Amino acid sequence: MTNNIDNISSETVTNKNHTGRIPKNVDEIHSMDDIIDDLRYLTAGFPEAAVENALNRQVEITPILLNFLDEIIDNYESMEDLYFGHLHALYLLAKFREKEAYSRAIKIMSLPDEWPENILGDTITEDLHNIVASLYNGDLASIYAIIENPKLNTWSRNAAIKTFLVLVRENILERSDVILYFKTLFDHPSFENDMDAMTHLVNACCDLYPDEFLDQITIAFDRGRVDDSVVDMRWVKSVLSNSRETALEKFLNHEHYSFIDDDVISGMKHWACFSERPEKNVASDFEYHKPEKTSSYHFTHVLPYTRTSPKIGRNDPCSCNSGKKYKKCCLSVTD
Repeated sequence: MTNNIDNISSETVTNKNHTGRIPKNVDEIHSMDDIIDDLRYLTAGFPEAAVENALNRQVEITPILLNFLDEIIDNYESMEDLYFGHLHALYLLAKFREKEAYSRAIKIMSLPDEWPENILGDTITEDLHNIVASLYNGDLASIYAIIENPKLNTWSRNAAIKTFLVLVRENILERSDVILYFKTLFDHPSFENDMDAMTHLVNACCDLYPDEFLDQITIAFDRGRVDDSVVDMRWVKSVLSNSRETALEKFLNHEHYSFIDDDVISGMKHWACFSERPEKNVASDFEYHKPEKTSSYHFTHVLPYTRTSPKIGRNDPCSCNSGKKYKKCCLSVTD
């Protein structure tokens, strides 16, 4: 085991032209090195045998997965092409409830600028809150620090807010305590001039049932602090048209706010980045493309493609000239 970890640590940023390979079958995996080999980089097809073996060898694989997270934290600006170890690690460690991974997940969320988006892709909006809650080690201060830092990536802050909802649903935190904290955020300086953060907050309040927040939400809308193309007062009132009991029952049964308990294999194997194209040799055709000059690494759950025009960031004006941000316009249509 020690040799495996040492080998990973010494392989820092050496392969800048990695290409996706066909993952191994069950009968081709004979050692931990074979598992690591398929988990470390994005493969042309989901590495089901490697993930299955990792799930069955939790004690052995955990320190290696933690090391994958350390690698992306230490080398996020210059990571190897198609490096994928951190994503496999986050999902597997969340499944394992590995508390040692919690601080590492917090560090990834706290990376500057667009880096959390670049290295997490759709995971930052779809599953990051479930992952962080699954890894939670009792350190709420770290989540507060992300939510209350206006310099951090807006989607990291959103995931931190939603982490509270998972912890409520999983009976780790009391709903009443989260309500008290969320109320303070409506007047918090970091939310004062940040429409995205306020919109994330209002959405989360609606999912928790917004009766206790109604005054604060109404004032936020009246002052134009909420993006009403994402959530509007009509939606808030529609939620309130249900009883609290009905709304909370729906919340408690909502899989969007739950620990990573589902089969990791079924959850990941259908990601588009693992899609196989039988008409082509995927392994040789797999190509990695860097997004823009400010970022050398980018991942999304879609198969990489050749960009013919400049990349539009989530927060950039939409190219359709609607006047909205891209994430609130055409991106939301394609998601």
